Formats: sequence, structure tokens, C-alpha cells
Amino acid sequence: MKITGLETFLVAPRWLFLRVATDEGITGWGEPVVEGRAETVRAAVHELADHLVGQDPLRIEDHWQVLTKGGFYRGGPILSSAVAGIGQALWDIAGKAYGVPVHRLLGGPVRDRVRMYAWIGGDRPSDVAELAKAQVEAGFTAVKTNASAELAAIDTPARTAEVVERVAAVREVLGDERDIAVDFHGRVSTAMARRLLPLLEPLHPLFVEEPVLPEHSGHLRSLVESTSIPLATGERLYSRWDFREVMTSGIAAAQPDLSHAGGISEVRRIAAMAETYDVAMAPHCPLGPIAPGSQPADRLRGSQLPDPGTEHGHSLQPAVRPAGLRHGPGTLPLRQRLRRRRLPPRAGCRHRREGRTSRRRDRTPLAQPRMARRRRIVHRMVTHRPSTESPAQGEHPYMNLVESLRVHRLLAIVRGKDSAAALRTVVTLAEEGVAAIEVSLTTADALTVIRQARAELGPDAVLGAGTVRSAADAARAVDAVDAGASYLVTPALVDGLEPYGVPVLMGALTPSEIELALARGADAIKLFPGSLGGPPYLGALRDPFPEVPFVPVGGVDAAAARDYLDRGAVAVGVGSPLIGDAADGGDLGQLRGRVAAFRATVTRETP
Repeated sequence: MKITGLETFLVAPRWLFLRVATDEGITGWGEPVVEGRAETVRAAVHELADHLVGQDPLRIEDHWQVLTKGGFYRGGPILSSAVAGIGQALWDIAGKAYGVPVHRLLGGPVRDRVRMYAWIGGDRPSDVAELAKAQVEAGFTAVKTNASAELAAIDTPARTAEVVERVAAVREVLGDERDIAVDFHGRVSTAMARRLLPLLEPLHPLFVEEPVLPEHSGHLRSLVESTSIPLATGERLYSRWDFREVMTSGIAAAQPDLSHAGGISEVRRIAAMAETYDVAMAPHCPLGPIAPGSQPADRLRGSQLPDPGTEHGHSLQPAVRPAGLRHGPGTLPLRQRLRRRRLPPRAGCRHRREGRTSRRRDRTPLAQPRMARRRRIVHRMVTHRPSTESPAQGEHPYMNLVESLRVHRLLAIVRGKDSAAALRTVVTLAEEGVAAIEVSLTTADALTVIRQARAELGPDAVLGAGTVRSAADAARAVDAVDAGASYLVTPALVDGLEPYGVPVLMGALTPSEIELALARGADAIKLFPGSLGGPPYLGALRDPFPEVPFVPVGGVDAAAARDYLDRGAVAVGVGSPLIGDAADGGDLGQLRGRVAAFRATVTRETP
């Protein structure tokens, strides 16, 4: 396998994605970027590309050593970030080539759950207590705040008191059972840090982050010795050599950024160094959706992708315009790229539909169940394209799933604890003109709801079964198809759904996940959770994936629905903002009102 090219994509609001292609059709994705310097890092990536094209992508360590040490000038945020993104993409290729997640190549997972905290700002707001309260109600057990705007080198007692009062207000909301972390962001001089840290001690912060600028890391030891508060730093350190001094100072947590500090390879070495100094690892990552996927550590730093200008805004470079991803000319369309040199499918192989490019030839074939007559009929029903001739009056020719979603533009997602109420909800949605409906398999007696709904609505209804979470759900999925579901919806990547003969709307978020979902036979992509990137992220994805049908799901209200559709979504999937409590026995009249409002929004009708 050889590398054939590197493409970069500038993504709103301030992200840079990298796609590395190979001659075997396997592609890898990375996120090489410095906030406020995306164009600069992009140039560095393309300068390094000459070394990589024609090389074996699986020689990751060799490439890392050459890219970082092969020039006279080494290190720094630009080069380290460029190498980080390239490394992420190469690890992505390796995982796909060997058919395992990257963590398996590094020794396997060490935990199944991670604690998350929510960012609540704190530069200049007076309402941090209210913001903290909202995050507590959302279920978070910790928050982080700046607690201060920029301070003078030696500021007044009044400004010092403001910082302490702001943190105290958040502590009062959180109580003693939750945590608050304070990020100085290097805005505080060493002298002011010495003044503030003892005053914050009674409030017991989880940690104070970047108490001084990285160029003043030599003062960290004195700060550690002056306070009982755990100190953390590292988001602006770019190699194990940068971390060597701060590790010996007694900090509590190291925070290398997976897209700045040399990528997965180097951060893994930094983690090993941290272990020898009894320093915890809490990698930094306020970036796009690719970089968080390379986190190997014990704590994710945020609850969501930050909005531009919040945690790490930069005044010297405006947010990338929301026109989408930009790259050089002459690139191949995605579908052509995916079909390069594909291996022919083999009978009995669970990957027969996609024709894997993997070199793993010793798989144990799985038995293929014969598709029941009922399922073949359903398959023909939902995949038959409408005739070019006008149908007779009263007839509604069947369309495939994507065409149906494109026409109706709204996919209602029904889940509830009361099967009778869920059925009434499905019927009411159909009566109000919502033709595309997904019944979650987590609904009480979901198969009965699907069966009765199909009987009530007839064969024309675009009725599917959702929350197919894994191949272990396959038995219920096939039962749902037998009950009348004409398509399946998954929240994430799922193998083994091909034998059921119905279209699949498969969940994915990052570019790599999208490519894998397409390779696994997805007919459309459920962009989930859509709220992480919002409509601008979908607009950006249209560039590398121009022909892929997207259905954003998760956090879609009426305003976001219109924005998603304007940016190229074939439809939007809406659950609780549309259904409310109707599927649990709530007021159907209110449901009708919400349906009218959503339909008016997605069809541009006037309510």
C-alpha cells in the first residue's frame, strides 16, 4: 500500500481537516491545525507531503521521526501540529487496514467511561452561576471557567476580589459534590498567580490550568510549592522535551493537545513520561470532531465542540467563512475514490456487500440466512424508484429511502414508555402530513407498534425502526422488518445489517466514520449528534462528500432544521423537540401544533 495524495479542507468555524489517500482505496483523516493559524499549518502539511507520497502509510514511526527531525529547524506549534494531523491520518489508515480500532494497536482500552465537564466561559459574564446551574441540570458533575479577563501584571485588590467572588458563586451552585476547574489561560502574571492561588484554596478547585504562560514555566515549581491547589498545564507545549521541565516541577496534570503536540505517537510518549513523575494526563482538545477521536487519556476536556471565540478564540484570524471545505483542484469525487481497486466480495463473507480493501484474508465465513419472501417484498417496496410516467390519480409509487426523505424533508423519531400512546403518536404524525417516521426499538413493545402502525398507515408510509445499536440488535432488527419497518436507523457504525435487505440510515459524525459507514453499505448518513458541529459543519462536509445524503439528528429545533436543509441535508431527524411527551401519553393537540410549525419551517410554508 502506498500513499497517493494529501488533501486539506478548511472548515468553518476554524478547523482544518486532512485526508490521506492510498492506492488501495483506504483513506485516513486527521486534524492538523493551530487555532488562528489554519492556513499556516495547511502550508506546512503540503510542504511535508513530498516526503509521504509514494511511501508506505503503515511505517508511522519512521515517518514521524523523519518529519520532526529531518529538517534543520524543529518543533514549534506549526510543524508539530502539521505532523500531529498527518500522524492521526496514518493511524486511521493503519486501523482500517488491520480491521481494528487504533486503541487496539496501542495495547487496547484501559477504561470504558470518562468523566466530562462543561465549559461555562467566565471572561466577562456576570451570570456564571446561572450557566453553572444549567450544566448541573444537564447532568454534568464539573464545570470549567476562566474566572477573569486579562489582569494587569500587578492588579488591584478589587480585581482580585472579583475573580474570587466569581469562583465562589459557581462553587455555591455546585456544592461540595461537584467540581469547578479554573483556567487562567496564561493571562495572569507570576506575581498575580501567587496572590490568587491562596485566595482560591478555600473553594477547592479541581485544578487551576495554565497559571502562567508557557514561556514562564520555570516559575511553576515555586507556584506548586506555594499552594495546595493542583496545577495543570501543557496545551501550548509541543513535545516531550517541552514537557520535561514542567513534569519535574510537581504539576498535577499534563494537558498535551492531540493536534498540537506531535499527535498520537508523541502524546503516547508524553503519557509514559507523565506516569514516571506521578502526573495525571488530561489531553487538551477544543477543536473539531476528528481530534477528540484520537484522545487516549482518562478525561475528555469538554462537553461539546466550542463555539468560535469562546474557549480559544484568536483575534488575528477571523473564523473561516461558512462556505464549507476548500481544497485544491483535480481531486477525485469520493465515490470514485472509494471504488478504487476494491477486492471482489466473497460468498459467505460478512463484508460481501462492500468489497473490503483490507488485506485480512483469513476471516471465518458467516452463514448467510436466506432472505424471507416478506423481506424481499419489503426490499423491493422501499428501493423501487418511481416511474417517470405520472401515476394514476390516488396512486403513490414507492420511492427509495433517500428519495423519500428528500421529498418529505422531515423524519419524526418516536420513542416512548407507553406503546398505545406511541402508536397514537405515529398515526397522528401521519394524519398531519409527516410521512417519514422512525419508531425507536427502545419504545415499549416497539415491534407491536411498528406492526399496527403499518396496518393503519398502509404500505406507502415511510416507516422505519431505529436505535439499532449493534450487531447484537440484529434479531430485533429483522423482527422489525418482518413487522413492517421499511428501513433501519443506527446511532453509530454497525456491522451485519446487510442481510436484511432494507436501506440503512447509519450514524456517523467524523469524516472517517462517514467513509466507514458508506463502506458498510449505508444508504444515507445520520449525522449524529448533529448539535456537536451544527449546520456549519454539515455545510463543510458537502465539499468532500458532495453526493452523500445527510440527515442531521440530535438537538435539531425548527430554526436549526431550516439551516440544515439550506446547507444540503436531504432531511432532518427530530425527536423530542417535535414529539414532546406525546409518545408517553401527552397531549396530541400540542403535538399537532408542533408538527404544523416544523412542516412550515422545512417546507417554507407560512403557518
